Amino acid sequence: MNTACKRRRARIGTLTLMTTGLFVAAAMRLVLLVTLEGPALSSLARSEHMGELKLAAPRGPIVDRRGEVLALSVEMRSVYARPKRLFEASTAAQRARLAEELGLSSAELESRLRHPAPFVWLARHLAPEHADAAQALGLEGVGELSEYKRFYPESDLAAGVVGLAGMDGQGLSGVESQYEHLVRGAPVELSFYRDALGNPILDSPLALRSPEPGARIELTIDSEIQSLAENELADEVRASGARRGSAIVLDPFTGEVLALANVGANPAEIHDRLHDPAVQDAFEPGSTMKGILGAIALEDQTITPDRKIYCENGEYQIGRRWIHDHGHHGWLDLGNYRSLIQHRRRENRARTRRTALQ
Repeated sequence: MNTACKRRRARIGTLTLMTTGLFVAAAMRLVLLVTLEGPALSSLARSEHMGELKLAAPRGPIVDRRGEVLALSVEMRSVYARPKRLFEASTAAQRARLAEELGLSSAELESRLRHPAPFVWLARHLAPEHADAAQALGLEGVGELSEYKRFYPESDLAAGVVGLAGMDGQGLSGVESQYEHLVRGAPVELSFYRDALGNPILDSPLALRSPEPGARIELTIDSEIQSLAENELADEVRASGARRGSAIVLDPFTGEVLALANVGANPAEIHDRLHDPAVQDAFEPGSTMKGILGAIALEDQTITPDRKIYCENGEYQIGRRWIHDHGHHGWLDLGNYRSLIQHRRRENRARTRRTALQ
């Protein structure tokens, strides 16, 4: 065998060994990928080809005993941006146009986009036409989502009772908070396919689901009685010069609350949905209990109207503490007490008239 033939065979053998080695290495790598890195790679593939989106459920309506709506949710649009992608794909003029459609100044929009987060809200709870106008600009990195905004059709009627729902649909106070588990509904987490560019295919079979709306809450409150109670209470607060007032109207046969009104001399307190003084604040009963106890004692014939009661000169010690009355009275009967109440009412009316004349 000549030298050339031996060299050819050596090259073929070397090439065969190298090819065999490559196939062995590829097989080993395949085994490693399947056995060790398979779950991680499968998860990565799913994240690239599938996406998830959480759709908030509309909160259930809150109505009075007659079905008058006191709170309801309306579908709105919220516009978001991915700042890095938007900066790379747009000019300052295009972003200024986007700011105009969203009702923002250019400086305010640029400030929000310079936030280090990969996702920022540009505007929440917009009317659909404004959000669609922003989307029509076709800027990459800008998107929109449907959200629900809470409205109170009767304005501030029974504001403290109904309460308040936050920007993200969470109950913050009142009935909105107390029955959050019923009113909020069941949000839906959607899974959908993505195309080769990562754009969602929201009409895929995986996305054909809707959130479950919250329950309808019916109160014992009567809107007409509530309105009358608030108006009358406001007149009394102004006439007496009080800082605030509360009134509760009950059905004497069932105990149902027909109206629960809170009015403050400060206009801001009238619109307070976060606090309900009538049921959240503690009050000392004070002299209001005297009439009730006196009526019970008379009905049980424990005392008579002319029975004298010692009033401790307006001071009474319990342990280390002293209770002080508004006046220093000694012996009084129920007739004297009634006269004092009538006299005090006349003084209050006279003081109110003098204040009005001034």
